Amino acid sequence: MIRLLALLPLLGLMAFSPVETVKSAEAELLVAPCTSPARPDAIIGTINAPFRACAAYFGGYPAGIDGYEWTISGGYITSGQGSNCIDYVRVGNSTTLCVRAYTIGSFGAKCYSGTKCTTFSGGGGCIICP
Repeated sequence: MIRLLALLPLLGLMAFSPVETVKSAEAELLVAPCTSPARPDAIIGTINAPFRACAAYFGGYPAGIDGYEWTISGGYITSGQGSNCIDYVRVGNSTTLCVRAYTIGSFGAKCYSGTKCTTFSGGGGCIICP
Protein backbone atom coordinates (compact mmCIF):
# COMPACT_ATOMS: atom_id res chain seq x y z
CA MET A 1 0.00 0.00 0.00
CA ILE A 2 2.79 2.44 0.85
CA ARG A 3 4.53 1.64 -2.43
CA LEU A 4 1.33 2.38 -4.36
CA LEU A 5 0.90 5.77 -2.68
CA ALA A 6 4.56 6.63 -3.30
CA LEU A 7 4.23 5.83 -7.02
CA LEU A 8 1.09 7.89 -7.61
CA PRO A 9 2.90 11.25 -8.01
CA LEU A 10 5.39 9.61 -10.40
CA LEU A 11 2.48 8.40 -12.53
CA GLY A 12 0.98 11.89 -12.61
CA LEU A 13 -1.85 10.92 -10.27
CA MET A 14 -2.98 12.71 -7.15
CA ALA A 15 -2.71 10.86 -3.86
CA PHE A 16 -6.03 9.46 -2.65
CA SER A 17 -7.62 10.56 0.57
CA PRO A 18 -8.94 8.95 2.63
CA VAL A 19 -6.77 5.84 2.63
CA GLU A 20 -9.91 3.64 2.57
CA THR A 21 -10.38 4.51 -1.12
CA VAL A 22 -6.95 3.11 -1.94
CA LYS A 23 -7.71 -0.05 0.02
CA SER A 24 -10.94 -0.55 -1.93
CA ALA A 25 -9.24 0.05 -5.27
CA GLU A 26 -6.43 -2.30 -4.32
CA ALA A 27 -8.88 -5.03 -3.23
CA GLU A 28 -10.85 -4.68 -6.45
CA LEU A 29 -7.73 -4.97 -8.55
CA LEU A 30 -6.27 -7.93 -6.68
CA VAL A 31 -9.37 -9.87 -5.65
CA ALA A 32 -12.20 -9.30 -8.12
CA PRO A 33 -11.15 -8.37 -11.66
CA CYS A 34 -14.64 -9.33 -12.90
CA THR A 35 -17.61 -11.59 -12.20
CA SER A 36 -18.34 -14.66 -14.33
CA PRO A 37 -21.77 -14.50 -15.99
CA ALA A 38 -24.31 -17.31 -16.10
CA ARG A 39 -23.79 -20.07 -18.67
CA PRO A 40 -26.28 -20.01 -21.57
CA ASP A 41 -29.09 -22.54 -21.04
CA ALA A 42 -29.44 -23.52 -24.69
CA ILE A 43 -28.39 -22.82 -28.25
CA ILE A 44 -31.41 -21.88 -30.39
CA GLY A 45 -31.05 -22.09 -34.14
CA THR A 46 -32.46 -22.66 -37.60
CA ILE A 47 -32.85 -26.15 -39.02
CA ASN A 48 -32.05 -25.33 -42.65
CA ALA A 49 -29.55 -23.09 -44.44
CA PRO A 50 -28.80 -20.27 -43.95
CA PHE A 51 -27.85 -21.38 -40.46
CA ARG A 52 -28.14 -19.06 -37.48
CA ALA A 53 -27.62 -19.91 -33.82
CA CYS A 54 -28.22 -17.86 -30.67
CA ALA A 55 -27.23 -18.31 -27.04
CA ALA A 56 -30.42 -18.43 -24.98
CA TYR A 57 -31.37 -18.11 -21.33
CA PHE A 58 -34.74 -19.53 -20.28
CA GLY A 59 -35.24 -16.83 -17.62
CA GLY A 60 -34.22 -13.96 -19.90
CA TYR A 61 -30.79 -12.59 -20.72
CA PRO A 62 -28.81 -11.67 -17.59
CA ALA A 63 -27.62 -8.08 -17.22
CA GLY A 64 -23.95 -7.23 -17.45
CA ILE A 65 -22.79 -9.61 -20.19
CA ASP A 66 -20.19 -7.90 -22.37
CA GLY A 67 -20.01 -10.49 -25.14
CA TYR A 68 -20.01 -14.10 -26.30
CA GLU A 69 -17.26 -16.33 -27.62
CA TRP A 70 -18.30 -18.97 -30.15
CA THR A 71 -16.36 -21.97 -31.44
CA ILE A 72 -17.38 -24.37 -34.17
CA SER A 73 -16.14 -27.66 -35.57
CA GLY A 74 -17.52 -29.00 -38.82
CA GLY A 75 -18.20 -25.54 -40.20
CA TYR A 76 -17.24 -21.90 -39.95
CA ILE A 77 -18.70 -18.68 -38.60
CA THR A 78 -19.60 -16.10 -41.24
CA SER A 79 -20.74 -13.28 -38.92
CA GLY A 80 -21.65 -12.43 -35.35
CA GLN A 81 -18.60 -13.54 -33.33
CA GLY A 82 -18.79 -11.61 -30.05
CA SER A 83 -22.58 -11.29 -30.09
CA ASN A 84 -25.27 -13.61 -28.74
CA CYS A 85 -26.13 -14.81 -32.30
CA ILE A 86 -23.93 -16.08 -35.13
CA ASP A 87 -24.45 -17.02 -38.76
CA TYR A 88 -22.48 -20.06 -39.87
CA VAL A 89 -21.95 -22.58 -42.64
CA ARG A 90 -22.04 -26.32 -41.97
CA VAL A 91 -19.40 -28.50 -43.59
CA GLY A 92 -19.97 -32.26 -43.51
CA ASN A 93 -22.56 -34.28 -41.62
CA SER A 94 -21.75 -33.20 -38.08
CA THR A 95 -21.33 -29.69 -36.70
CA THR A 96 -20.64 -28.80 -33.08
CA LEU A 97 -21.30 -25.28 -31.80
CA CYS A 98 -20.07 -24.05 -28.42
CA VAL A 99 -20.67 -20.69 -26.77
CA ARG A 100 -19.66 -19.01 -23.54
CA ALA A 101 -20.55 -15.57 -22.23
CA TYR A 102 -18.04 -13.18 -20.74
CA THR A 103 -17.75 -9.99 -18.75
CA ILE A 104 -14.83 -7.59 -18.92
CA GLY A 105 -13.31 -6.40 -15.67
CA SER A 106 -10.35 -4.32 -14.58
CA PHE A 107 -7.61 -3.80 -17.13
CA GLY A 108 -9.54 -5.75 -19.79
CA ALA A 109 -9.56 -9.08 -17.93
CA LYS A 110 -12.31 -11.41 -19.21
CA CYS A 111 -14.29 -13.70 -16.92
CA TYR A 112 -16.08 -16.52 -18.74
CA SER A 113 -19.22 -18.49 -18.03
CA GLY A 114 -19.30 -22.23 -18.40
CA THR A 115 -19.43 -23.46 -22.00
CA LYS A 116 -22.66 -24.66 -23.65
CA CYS A 117 -22.23 -27.00 -26.66
CA THR A 118 -24.57 -28.78 -29.03
CA THR A 119 -23.98 -31.05 -32.03
CA PHE A 120 -26.03 -31.18 -35.23
CA SER A 121 -25.81 -34.44 -37.20
CA GLY A 122 -27.33 -35.38 -40.53
CA GLY A 123 -29.49 -33.11 -42.63
CA GLY A 124 -31.32 -31.10 -40.01
CA GLY A 125 -30.80 -29.45 -36.73
CA CYS A 126 -32.91 -28.46 -33.80
CA ILE A 127 -34.86 -25.35 -33.00
CA ILE A 128 -34.05 -25.41 -29.29
CA CYS A 129 -30.98 -27.43 -28.36
CA PRO A 130 -30.70 -27.84 -24.58
